[in-house]
Amino acid sequence: MELKTFCYIFARGGSKGIPKKNIKPLLNKPLITYSINVAKEISEIDKLFVSTDCNEIAKISKSKGAIIINRPQDISQDNSPEWFAWRHAINWTYERYGTFTKFLRLPATAPLRSKNDVIKCLNAI
Repeated sequence: MELKTFCYIFARGGSKGIPKKNIKPLLNKPLITYSINVAKEISEIDKLFVSTDCNEIAKISKSKGAIIINRPQDISQDNSPEWFAWRHAINWTYERYGTFTKFLRLPATAPLRSKNDVIKCLNAI
């Protein structure tokens, strides 16, 4: 079996605290782009996906090179367990891209992580 690492960023448009926080500018760049850019620097990542219910997040993410997974509204609510979105994303990618060996989740709201941090985590698996 070929070893593949799929990276997932889960970014809802709705937020009670800060609406559309995932695309709010941080140092003149949308927040989500920090996670996308780190993922693109890591050669061990074979595919990069953004799961979202928001057209604006999808547009920005796609322009930065991510593959978009359109997340259904019923699993995009404040009280929706995140693993529902994970299950949806895994099924979606499996149907289109086949199996993978490593599932890497990069939170959109953690812009200070480095490439080396992620590589250390991947190597620890």
